[in-house]
Order: sequence, then C-alpha cells, then structure tokens
Amino acid sequence: MIQGPSRPRRSSPAARSPGRSTQQQGRQGSQPNLSRAIQLKAIPSARSVYLGQQVTLSYKIYFRARIRDFDFVDHPETVSFWVEEYPLSGEATITREIVDGVQYNVAEIKRLALFPNKTGKLTIPPVTITVDAVVPQASRDPFDLFDNFFDNPFGKVIRRRIVSNPVTIQVKPLPEAGKPADFSGLVGDFRITSSLDKKEVPANEAISYRVKIQGQGLLKTLNALPIEFPLSFEVFDPKVQEKVNRQGRYIASSKELEYVLIPRTPGDFQIPELRLSFFNPLTAQYQQLVVPAYTVHVTRGKEVATGLTGTLVSKEEVALLGKDIRFIKERLSLRPIGYRVYRSMWFWAAFFLPSLLLAGAYGYQAHQRRLQSDVVFARKRRASRLARKHLKAARQLLKQKQYEAFYAEISRALIGFIADKTNRSAAGLTQADIEQLLKSRQVPEPLIQDCLACLGEADMRRFAGMSASSSTEAEALLEKVERLMENLEKHLS
Repeated sequence: MIQGPSRPRRSSPAARSPGRSTQQQGRQGSQPNLSRAIQLKAIPSARSVYLGQQVTLSYKIYFRARIRDFDFVDHPETVSFWVEEYPLSGEATITREIVDGVQYNVAEIKRLALFPNKTGKLTIPPVTITVDAVVPQASRDPFDLFDNFFDNPFGKVIRRRIVSNPVTIQVKPLPEAGKPADFSGLVGDFRITSSLDKKEVPANEAISYRVKIQGQGLLKTLNALPIEFPLSFEVFDPKVQEKVNRQGRYIASSKELEYVLIPRTPGDFQIPELRLSFFNPLTAQYQQLVVPAYTVHVTRGKEVATGLTGTLVSKEEVALLGKDIRFIKERLSLRPIGYRVYRSMWFWAAFFLPSLLLAGAYGYQAHQRRLQSDVVFARKRRASRLARKHLKAARQLLKQKQYEAFYAEISRALIGFIADKTNRSAAGLTQADIEQLLKSRQVPEPLIQDCLACLGEADMRRFAGMSASSSTEAEALLEKVERLMENLEKHLS
C-alpha cells in the first residue's frame, strides 16, 4: 500500500444542524479532490535522441490521498521502440515534490528503457491505471457523543481511473559523416574480445573460436558478426550467451558467441581480424574496434570412415553355426532332370548382385569424398536438412510459448539456408546482403520481398516488445517460411 504522511479529516454526518453549517463546509473544503489529488505522469529522460539511443521512461503517481492499490488497465504502446523493463522493488519508495505550489507524495510504478528503431516524431499514447483511494468517512450515528472528535479510522475505498500524459520523442537519424562501411546499426558504447582454443589441430578435429561484446546499449539487435571463415572450414551455428543488466542508469549488455569450426583439409589458414563498428551517442561519433587475426595450422588427420558399415561373420562362425543348428526341412524341393539353373531369375540376381553392391559402395565413397573436399557442394546438400532442423526446433519452442526464442530460430533457419545455398557465411549476413545475393541468383523479385518481409517480421516481433504474440500469428509465420524455403530451393539448387 502507498500511503501519504497524513490523512485529511472531514466532518461527521451529525454536524449537519444549521448552527454547524459553516464548520461543515470548511471541513469539506479541506478534502482533496481526487481528480487533482492523484495524478499519473509519464516522464522521459530526454525529448530528443539519436536512432537506437536509450530513453528512460518513468511512470510516477503523484498523490495527496491514501492509496491502497493500483493496477494497469493497459500498458505503454511501444511499437516503434525496442523495450527493456527495469525491475522495481516490491515496495515503492515515497519521495516528495512540489508541483504548482502544492506538495505531493511521489512513487515510481514503472520504468522502461526504450530504444527507438525509426526516426521522426514518435508518440507514446497515454496509459490508464485504476487506483483504490481511501477517503476518510465519519460515523453516521446521530447519537454518537464522540462524533465531533473521532472519524472512522478505516474510511471509504473509491476506485478511480487515472490517465497519464502522452509522451513525444524526436528521434534524429545517425549522421552520415564518418560512418564506417561495415556499420550495421549498433548504437552504444562497447568493448570486444576474442579467443581461439587451439592454433594447431589435425584435420577433422574441432576448434572453438569465441567472441565477446559488452558495454552500454542493446545487443539484442546484433544478430551475427561479419566473420569470413576459410571455405575449407565447416562452421556450425554459434552458441550464443546473452545477458542484460537492468540495474544501472543505462541498460548494459553482454553477448558471447562461440563458433565450432572443423578444418577439413591440411594447410595454414587465417581467421581474419574482426571489426566492430558502432555509434556512441554520448560523443556523437562513430567508433571502430578491431580484434586480431588468428593463423591456424592444420595437419593431416585421420581419414574419416566413409565405407559401408555392417557386421561381418567369419567362415569359422558360419561352420560352427552349421554344426550346432540343423535346419529342419518341412518339404522337399526337387528339380526335374535336365533343369538349367541359369534359366532361374535368382541365378541372375545372385550373379549381378555383387557388382551392384560394389558400384553402390564406390558411388557412396565418391559422394563422401566430394562432401569432404568440395565445401560448396557440401553446404548446398546440407542446407535443406539443417533448415528443417531449425524449423523443427522453432515449432517445439512455439508449443512451449517461448516466442522470443521462436522468432530467433525462424530467423536463424532462413538466414542459414540462404547462406549455405550461396556459400556465404551466415555470420554478419544482413537483409541488404540477402537481397543482393538473391538478386544475383536471378530469384524472382516477389520471392525476394517475401523473404525480407519474413525476416523483418521475425526481428520486429522479437525486439520491439511484440514477442508475446498469439500462437496463431506465430504459426502463420512458420508456415510461410516453410513455403518460402521450398520455393527458394527451386532457384538456388
């Protein structure tokens, strides 16, 4: 319960005689008008910011009456913002402020960190709450001798709807001067480190490459990093660990990506240096950080088994089996004199079967050797299988109502599918890159726009406070992506 330091008194019903009318009116005039005694204000930390820069929006109750409880009727509409909500303690801290010469008790009831994702004048509509206010109520017993001295200590609870003010934020575009060519839209103040667990490794043995970014700002919008790994390296989707610190004045984030790499051929290969560009709104300048390159020496490793597998039985085991168990013949199968065995279908089947098996084994081994030596061919072959794996995981997340993870998996499936089909690294692949790749492969324009629309919808619902969407909308997007991949398969094969 939020409660002020004092409670206004009002006259009792017994004081209604003409001789007491002046006193009664004076006491009633001292009661606070609830429409003015309780107010809800939305207060932004800034009215003008850059695209992607944090604005802290605080909702505060200003009151001069006792408040027992409150509840939000609706929540802030923040479609044009990425949103992080600050955790507030269970019991509100009461401060005092003077507004227009009147002292109010003030309690903060909600605090949001907003990151605008579009420029221009953005308006956050008013928010409505219901408030249970306690109004002192005097005794109504006309024979109460103590009516002049004691009011009802419990009072009357009145529910009121309180509406906040709208908030308008002017969002400035990021400056063009000094913008790095590889700038992807990251806004804040960050640091970056990297590590490689092994610099010498046999072929077909995994190594781990880690990149960690941390600092002030929102890293959820950073989907991947522009890392061009050697083409002979098999690269798995990165394992991502993300943390958000909502305790300080500004939102702080950290994001660690671990890439599992498997070099397939011997030689010396380089993982190039990685550059991270971002715009720092505090200095109004672009900054670029660089992590060093790594050289990996790959030695000749053990050959990966690619032959046919099975359980072979030795001659001794066959002979022993013949001695131990005798087959009981239920019916004799006799052939007439002059029967030619080569006229039997089974004879020719047995005659050609070893050759067919040998040809099949040779073809299988040739296919496996090509998968190991031809990276482009291998990525194209596995693209559909990996995409189906991601979509299956997305469907499972949808059943569990984990919407944010669901939309992330949808985006990962579609980007990874296109990257494998075009032999590009999925890391750092932006929507603009995808559009150019699909155009270069003569993919029809409507199909390209469908692809960009799916990626845009997934990102919007994931980052713009819309992740808690209905299962119907999420299911519709999943089916749309499945059909989209089937159509892309025809043009990217």
